[in-house]
Amino acid sequence: MSHFLSPQSLRTLYSPKKCERRVWLDSHDVSGTEPDDFAALLADLGTRHEHAYLSTLGGYLDISKFPPTQRFDKTLEAIENHVAIIYQGTLQAALPELDATLTGIPDFLVYTAYGYVIRACPL
Repeated sequence: MSHFLSPQSLRTLYSPKKCERRVWLDSHDVSGTEPDDFAALLADLGTRHEHAYLSTLGGYLDISKFPPTQRFDKTLEAIENHVAIIYQGTLQAALPELDATLTGIPDFLVYTAYGYVIRACPL
């Protein structure tokens, strides 16, 4: 059985304090506590910031609109077709020695003369 690992998994493990079960609970859709008002505000501001920046880039493909099981394949398809801006693309690398798949979801993949570059959009 392959496990889903992402950089977010490490943050989740230690947020707000270390809990060795938290990553497993998240990966099995066991709900935790609701975010407080401040966390919800930060999430909302981050989303607004990303969308404001996205609007300055012109045409793009939003991979987050696809079901999670299709996002990696849709990202690869967009890369093969040289889509100029890929928003929320999904990148994966198999880690067979850990029976895991490392997954990354960059804010933007931007096609340049040298290939794709990852562009983050932090708040």
